[in-house]
Amino acid sequence: SASERVEPADMEAAMARCGAFRGAGMALAAPEAPLAARVRLLELAGGYGFFRAAAIRSGEAAEALRRGLFRHADLVALNADEARAVAGSPDGTPPEGCREAVAAALTAVQPGVRIVVTAGERGAMAFADGQWTSVPPCPAKAVNTAGAGDAFLGGLLAGEALGMPFLPDAVQLATLIASLKVTSRD
Repeated sequence: SASERVEPADMEAAMARCGAFRGAGMALAAPEAPLAARVRLLELAGGYGFFRAAAIRSGEAAEALRRGLFRHADLVALNADEARAVAGSPDGTPPEGCREAVAAALTAVQPGVRIVVTAGERGAMAFADGQWTSVPPCPAKAVNTAGAGDAFLGGLLAGEALGMPFLPDAVQLATLIASLKVTSRD
């Protein structure tokens, strides 16, 4: 796809147009773009005082740590598989079993980072100010779970844009939006 061709220079050109939004913007480094471009986006966004969020694929966790993606993120959003990859935990480890290793790995490079780990029908876990908080799911009859993680992250970023407290409000909004998404076939 076109996203795979995005390069760090593209991020520089795009961010050069963001001066009017200094201190009031948001940057999302999503896994649809190559890792090098995402790292550069978050580096540049920090210079503009933007809120910076990052997401990864499970298979790129080690490289994302090595390249410094998380060092430039205010928020890291993971699903259970991605959390296991960041923690270096074996497959099948429940998210609760690797959350301390996730927090240790991410706070080692970004002490103030906020973290969310979605766990499907088990809800989500959120990390802020050195503590994990469990957020139960909203009851919903799941028809199709595809896109639930994206809906969750969209809700979380909407909460941030609205100035909601991360915990519990923005995370609960994200959980509600994800639960609504799973009720839809599309």
